[in-house]
Amino acid sequence: MNLPHDAPNDFFAEGYYGNKCVLAEAGAAYMDLGSGCAADAALANKVVLGNNSVFVPNASATVSCGKSYTYAEWAATGADAGTTIADVPAADVIIGWARATLGM
Repeated sequence: MNLPHDAPNDFFAEGYYGNKCVLAEAGAAYMDLGSGCAADAALANKVVLGNNSVFVPNASATVSCGKSYTYAEWAATGADAGTTIADVPAADVIIGWARATLGM
C-alpha cells in the first residue's frame, strides 16, 4: 500500500476503502503505509481509509504506519473507521466473492 510514495504525502490523498482483504497468516500487515507515516490528525488529509473487511487467521492483523500497530491499537487512532477484522471464511465463500465481483 505504500505506493507510489514511501509514505503518505501532502500532494494528494490516496484511498483504500470498501474492500475485502484476505490475508494468509495471523499477524500479517493489512496495511503498510511506510516508515514515514505518522498516525496523527494530518494523516486524514493524506490517506482515506475505512469500511474495509479484513479476513485473517485468528482475526489477528497489524498495520504499519511509522511503527507496527495491532489492529486494536490502529482502530483506536480513528484513522480507519468502519473497518472490521474477522477470521478467514471457508474457501467456497471467498470463491463466491470472486464470482460476484467478476459477474460470473
